[in-house]
Amino acid sequence: MSQSLDEKDEAGNPVTWRDIGDERAIEKTSQALREGQPKLLNSHQSKAGPERSGAMDRIVIDVGGTKFLTVVLTLTSNSTYFASLLSGEWRKSADGEDQIFLDRDPVAFGKLLDYMRQGMIRVEDVDANVLILAEFLGIDKLLLAVKVRWYCNIGKGPVAAEFDEAIAAAFDEVHGGISKAISKGLFPFFLEQDDVNAEKDLAVMTVHTDDIQVVVHEIENGTLGPTISCGDVFGALNGLHRNGYTSFGDPFERELSFNRRESILFYRRRHSTMRIGDATSIFIPPHDENEKRRANAAKQFAVYIINEAEHTAWIIAPAEFIQGADQEVDEDNDISNPYSVATIEDEDFWLERHNFTIPERWMLGNKMFQKYINYLSRGLRVKCEIQIYSRPLSSAPNDE
Repeated sequence: MSQSLDEKDEAGNPVTWRDIGDERAIEKTSQALREGQPKLLNSHQSKAGPERSGAMDRIVIDVGGTKFLTVVLTLTSNSTYFASLLSGEWRKSADGEDQIFLDRDPVAFGKLLDYMRQGMIRVEDVDANVLILAEFLGIDKLLLAVKVRWYCNIGKGPVAAEFDEAIAAAFDEVHGGISKAISKGLFPFFLEQDDVNAEKDLAVMTVHTDDIQVVVHEIENGTLGPTISCGDVFGALNGLHRNGYTSFGDPFERELSFNRRESILFYRRRHSTMRIGDATSIFIPPHDENEKRRANAAKQFAVYIINEAEHTAWIIAPAEFIQGADQEVDEDNDISNPYSVATIEDEDFWLERHNFTIPERWMLGNKMFQKYINYLSRGLRVKCEIQIYSRPLSSAPNDE
């Protein structure tokens, strides 16, 4: 039975004649193939053709023979290497799961993949192989944190600005980048602070114990700074702690003249301090490091003075409370000067509200602080009880 060349089947494709001995059949078959092939090809592509890889598509990374299953977004959001590799013309296979082979250390990659998934990494999980692979993969956030922690742990070289990027740039300038620092044998100081060779700043607090005149000398990296006169022992203490100094060694007294003595106390800080927060907050530190931080943490002190006769109480507080204190701001009480003090009338559990909850009873038995307390009592000319409290400087809330 003959059919016209324009005749179509139910699917809309040209009819292919079965009688290949007929010339008209051959012509119709050729026409069918010419006109139908593009349509069939397009139909096949729409069903099984390759598609661009999506952010949540699964992907297998074969690293040195060990396979890791993850999703594209985990890799591309953390690594410039994978962001470049899996962008543009990268297409997944028909089964929706692709493999990439890396001839690298699978143990190091496993640690980095855990970091890319969680956003945090244990300090002890970071070794030289992890850092070298992180450089290759361009895991920039981790590399920034490593340089900041490493530079501050070494504690030598120019003091960079407080911005993480400036500290990382100083690390690259002084140590030549991560790979060179490893080749120089500096990796142990990424793990732990170099407390022996680190450059240190010193401060000396001198207290004339008869009239409580307080003078502070800061010696930054061997250079003597300006002399700071303080009107109060705890103003000096809070200022030193605010500037990163903590006490070391035993204080000693010396006699200046008849009935005039002075106490000398010593403080120091690392020239490049150990940073907490910012870029380095991605690290989970070892337990002993947290203990060390707490032991050496800077503090703020408040003196609680109770007037037993009038049943009132006053507080000598750090400088940042001056703005809220019932007092005039002058040269000796300047909110911008960390060595100033605020005198505040106690109300509504002021100490508790501002986290001054740690009693510093040892100060009450210290000879120098005892003279300070006696000096305060004479100045008030009333019978009073004096208590001293502190709070960790790092946990101080926004006291506005």
